[in-house]
Amino acid sequence: MESFQFTTQQILETLRLFIQDDCIEIKKASRVGPIDAELVKISADAMIDLLCIRYHNEAVQRCKNYSLTYEELCERI
Repeated sequence: MESFQFTTQQILETLRLFIQDDCIEIKKASRVGPIDAELVKISADAMIDLLCIRYHNEAVQRCKNYSLTYEELCERI
């Protein structure tokens, strides 16, 4: 697997964009209908957590200098 060297700020900005793009695509694919606000909030939080985990794991594998913990990533995103 190819490894890259970016600044932490560049990595965070890239992860932010990936998560935002994925959320937009998931929202577009969602069905339209009655909305339960509490369920939407729970679903959105879970979706963002899963995306953060996914991209955190990928950054650990692909970026030589990525050293943030998952908690630090969440605080900074």
